[in-house]
Amino acid sequence: MDEHYIFPLFIVMFLSQNNLCNALKCYDCNSAFDPRCGENFDNSTIALVDCDQRQANIPGMKDQKATICRRVIENVGVEGTERIIRSCGWLEDEGMEDCFRKSTPGVKYNYCICRTDACNSVGVNALFPSLLVLTILIKMLN
Repeated sequence: MDEHYIFPLFIVMFLSQNNLCNALKCYDCNSAFDPRCGENFDNSTIALVDCDQRQANIPGMKDQKATICRRVIENVGVEGTERIIRSCGWLEDEGMEDCFRKSTPGVKYNYCICRTDACNSVGVNALFPSLLVLTILIKMLN
């Protein structure tokens, strides 16, 4: 492979992981109110939202931009009623893992976060675009 392909591929990989010009776009729904948001989620039936347009609706977060998309599975009550919530996220703790669990009395939460557009459709690894580009690059070099 010619070496002049390496730099453009690096730029494509960089831009696929960094949202330099546009706001983060995530799915925003709750299966308690919209069954399409549930376990059998079909991303062709629910539109992405511009997370910058959502920030004005959150008190105290007016000037902060969303940095993550979230997918939360809630198991509520003794019977374990399951809800799936997909949304933009503004609060990211230092050292936050991609997926983690929390619980409060009566509710168990399974959180998954990611940092690229449309990544909260399922429990997708946010590194997939980079891995795909890297695989293509390695194939081209061989």
